[in-house]
Amino acid sequence: MRVAAGQPIGFVSDTSMLHFETYTAGTKTSHRWWKDEKTPPPQLLNPTNYLLFLRDQGEPSSGAGSAIVNIPSVPSNKELIVNADTLNVRASPSLEGKIIGTLREGDVVSWLGSSNDSQWHKVQKANLTGWSSSQYLTSRLAQPPIPTSGLPKPSTGLTPPNNPDAFRKFRLTSYYVVDQNDLPISATAVPIYDKDKNKMAESSPAFFAKLALEGTGLLSDKRLINVTGKTVPVSHDEYAQVLAYHRQAYAKRDEARRAEGRDPTPTTYSGIVVENNRVVRAMAFHEVDAAKRGIGYGSQRGVSYIPFRTLAADIGHSKYRLMEPRWKDKGGVVPPGTHVYIKEFDGLLLPDGTRHDGWFIVNDTGGAIFGAHFDVFVGTQALHKQVKLPKFGTIWFDGIEQRIPVGYSYGLKP
Repeated sequence: MRVAAGQPIGFVSDTSMLHFETYTAGTKTSHRWWKDEKTPPPQLLNPTNYLLFLRDQGEPSSGAGSAIVNIPSVPSNKELIVNADTLNVRASPSLEGKIIGTLREGDVVSWLGSSNDSQWHKVQKANLTGWSSSQYLTSRLAQPPIPTSGLPKPSTGLTPPNNPDAFRKFRLTSYYVVDQNDLPISATAVPIYDKDKNKMAESSPAFFAKLALEGTGLLSDKRLINVTGKTVPVSHDEYAQVLAYHRQAYAKRDEARRAEGRDPTPTTYSGIVVENNRVVRAMAFHEVDAAKRGIGYGSQRGVSYIPFRTLAADIGHSKYRLMEPRWKDKGGVVPPGTHVYIKEFDGLLLPDGTRHDGWFIVNDTGGAIFGAHFDVFVGTQALHKQVKLPKFGTIWFDGIEQRIPVGYSYGLKP
């Protein structure tokens, strides 16, 4: 299939609906089919693979109408990643095929072939081989090696002990750079202010909320911005949709928290301060200088952010109220620059095909990170989906016995 960028492919009628179908090469007549019909005609192609390819590869960089996009009908890589909560594996490429197994979100499988209509991929994971819907499988595009430049090596002779009592349990979460292109502006535009309340950009409510949660974002114009730790006064009308998004995004979590007698998720997680059900302040941001962008994600405390290598921890920053009080302004539970070994990561397969050695370095913190809690930097949402991270980790670092007592549990619950 060859499509010129910027080329009109259809027009919306007064019904406000555009019916779009794709067919196998050589098809000369329309084969109309509706979802409630049992079996689609073999000439009809599912365009999901094409759309996912464009999402992963991006649009051509040359001017509109001048470039040609060659979209493959088969995966561009021999490995696929599951993008559904669970995915059935069937004995044959049909909904009538017997279910012989299931896959989970984030599973990586080998691609062995596709059905003639490209709606099914033959996949293999360990001893399981069968057919799964191509709609829920995305090409695991070749990733460049996870860089190590800018990441200090552990001190000579720093080796995790054999004594299991020397390790501590930590809760593990992850964060990444939010891409505005993944959450574009629709009907509502929310301002993004700097600490002096100069408008830096506009965004969708979802992007603003996720930007506040993750801390760093890439704007559509390629500027990299980061939280300042400060808020500015705003009007409720400017951020009302962010509040609505927050309440919807955390509805299930807050229901469980209320059942435990706990307060709902703070609105500061979404970058807003609310008083009497009205937004009164919003998080402020700043643009990351080119000299501090490191390998592209920025840097903190002299260490570049590196996917699956840098950590945010409770470093005792006094401006965050949840920090462990015993170590406030004393380096925190895990001081910046500490080399941390996480047992569950030792041997973990990374998106570039290499194996992790279990070592990280602390260079970041955040208001929601406290006690026995690490936030693992994973780079981008796409990289994050390719690695299934453990919820808890077995942790060791030099001096852990002095800073964290056996049985320490503060921070294990969000």
